[in-house]
Amino acid sequence: MKTKQYQGIDYQFRPSSYSEPQDPLETILLNVKGTNRRKMIRDYWKAGKIDELNETLLQDSIDGGQRHSLEMIHPSFMGGEYLPDLEGSETEIARIELESTTSDVISIRTALDPAGFRYRIVDEYDSEFEQPFETSEQWLGIPVHESSGTVLEAAERIPQYSREPFALSDSNGHPAKQNPYFETIVRQPLNGNGARVPIGIFSKTYSLLQHRTVLDRALAAIKSAGVGPDEIYAELRLTEHGERMAL
Repeated sequence: MKTKQYQGIDYQFRPSSYSEPQDPLETILLNVKGTNRRKMIRDYWKAGKIDELNETLLQDSIDGGQRHSLEMIHPSFMGGEYLPDLEGSETEIARIELESTTSDVISIRTALDPAGFRYRIVDEYDSEFEQPFETSEQWLGIPVHESSGTVLEAAERIPQYSREPFALSDSNGHPAKQNPYFETIVRQPLNGNGARVPIGIFSKTYSLLQHRTVLDRALAAIKSAGVGPDEIYAELRLTEHGERMAL
């Protein structure tokens, strides 16, 4: 069956992360249900008055009394507010906002579980949707490699990364200028094997947090609880070049 595609939509777009938006505004909006509340948050943010917005309107979900108060203003304030709650680590990755009186919303969500990414489509009427697939073994379009063992064994499979200039090599005698605002993240050979691989760029104002640093901090907490690392069984999922990790 051929899937219909619409103009104005970039079907090749992939976010850098489903759950960790880089933009502060998108961080606030990440799981806010209500369509009109999302519009209000954007308007206040653009006006530099986000601190003046009532805290209730910034919540991901609001209770029945709060919903009723908004509905009294206009039925369109119902839009999105009756979506089911997110489950566990679930995140909304897309939404379809209908131009109906009550501004009904269809929400597409994902969560990471041991089998890969799990997807779910919901609306405000408990409708059942036919999905082309419910899980994927790719992370934002990149193949995922899985392994299991003790935490210490998992640590040996986690690569390290370096920050290097974001620049081109000289070409035909023409010097290339180094980008002053960004740096390249490069995966280093794992345990002396393999090649160095550039995996992305990021702003020089950001810090580079190594996957291994996250694991080391978790190990410190485990040891402080009197548990030996060799007693902990771990399932490690890394994208092809280690860009993303789930442990």
